[in-house]
Amino acid sequence: MSVEHAIDLSFRSQDLFVSQLREIIKKSSYWMVCSSGDVFLLSNTKTDLRKITVKPEKNYLISSFPLESVVFVEDKKFSIISPYQLFKIPVTYNNKYCSLYVYFKILRGDFYHCFLNNDLFNKTDSLGNKLDFEFHVNRLKELNPLTIFTNKEWLVLWLLMQKFSTNEIANTLQLKSNTIKKTIDRVLGVRKLALFQREIFVEVAKYLGWDLLIPVFFLKNNTV
Repeated sequence: MSVEHAIDLSFRSQDLFVSQLREIIKKSSYWMVCSSGDVFLLSNTKTDLRKITVKPEKNYLISSFPLESVVFVEDKKFSIISPYQLFKIPVTYNNKYCSLYVYFKILRGDFYHCFLNNDLFNKTDSLGNKLDFEFHVNRLKELNPLTIFTNKEWLVLWLLMQKFSTNEIANTLQLKSNTIKKTIDRVLGVRKLALFQREIFVEVAKYLGWDLLIPVFFLKNNTV
């Protein structure tokens, strides 16, 4: 069913409103319509999005209508969840009042990179070699990290992005510190990311939004 025919708006006579809402739907990652009783009716995935949506118990969001909340959607291919802004908009469907839920993926979690010069994030490795932040961002920006790392490696890297120490990562994952150190050295080394230094990895990863690829491990409390 096309977007144009899926939703019959109560404001159909207001052409500007109709066109704007259709544009919002087209630009969204997902959309879903539920009845006034919150029963699923239709979506662009043909499934009830709530089945793959996680709403954390801790809600740090401070906002107002129509932003409903920030939710997390579980990826069907990789073992991660990603944050989305969820908007709720009243509409009519088949002449009945309903709610349109629109999901927009959050692409970046940091703001300081927007205001600070890239040169400030350059680092130096243990051998005294300069590590150029902007160069590595451009080199890695087309890479999907989930395709080159195992689930275990991504767990370690994600905690590293949160600036956990080797011992803190080991305690969190209940692994030996030496195992964590070897994993970090391997994934930051020449065969994988070729970054060679933790601090520049953290800055590059956050700039590219990798920290928003949250391991589902933390949701389901699995064992490594």
